[in-house]
Amino acid sequence: MVISHDVGAKQDAYRTIYMHLQNGPLNDCNKAWTKTVPNLSGSQLTNYKAYLNGTGCPSDVNQRNPTVVNWGTNSKKIDASLLGKTVAAGQAIAWSGSTGPGGCGCVDDGTTNANTHLHIFFAHKDSTDNLWYFFDPYGIYSFPSCYPAGVNDPINTACARYPIAWKNNGPQYPTLSSLADEPAEEIASDAVAAALPQLLISPNPSTGNITVKYNGDKAGKINLVVYDKSGSAIFRKLDYAMPGNNAYNLNLSQLISGSYYLELSDNNNVRTRQKFIINK
Repeated sequence: MVISHDVGAKQDAYRTIYMHLQNGPLNDCNKAWTKTVPNLSGSQLTNYKAYLNGTGCPSDVNQRNPTVVNWGTNSKKIDASLLGKTVAAGQAIAWSGSTGPGGCGCVDDGTTNANTHLHIFFAHKDSTDNLWYFFDPYGIYSFPSCYPAGVNDPINTACARYPIAWKNNGPQYPTLSSLADEPAEEIASDAVAAALPQLLISPNPSTGNITVKYNGDKAGKINLVVYDKSGSAIFRKLDYAMPGNNAYNLNLSQLISGSYYLELSDNNNVRTRQKFIINK
């Protein structure tokens, strides 16, 4: 859903884009099979099909009975009568849901747990070049080539990162509390860690494409966060870990040469942290 916003006398000054909205259980179930399934492969396809079958949305149309907790009800369909209408601030416009593999949170493990989900983006049309610029609060949803190479670089593409930590009209990136008193240029790999032996980054150095191997002790969602040597978070990825050996491929080719730190955490608890080098 896209909502256009007027600012003063300027019409359509910017737009808000909403994703993962419910539009009726049978409709969303059908779109899962006709739109999403054909674009998945490997374990993501296997796990997504497991999710669909486990939530009352099998491939057989005649056998479908989508579960309310995962697919909602018809009363929560998008109200088509809102098209072209003016909506007031605070007015309910739609229900968020677990639609799509990103919304269900199931492509990594096949879970059938409900995961009410909503993505919000913003777009602004620049009058100087007549192009729409896409503001992504999380900075990860378009192709890397669409974004400036560094988080502090000038915006010269159609995509711009706008981290949630930006306040008071300027970047205020989160820092590693354990490094707060260390001069950035003197941070060494052993100062960054509690680096535990269950995390291995290879190749190291690399040109930006790395494999992260992690020996987990329990199943659950994890956060992979890359920091530069000043402690600024410049890359985030939500993934899933199983007990034992896990491997994650990260494409960081957009980053410049230098030293970086990869932090792995679960439930906001830092599990391990390791230094790696990009050398182009």
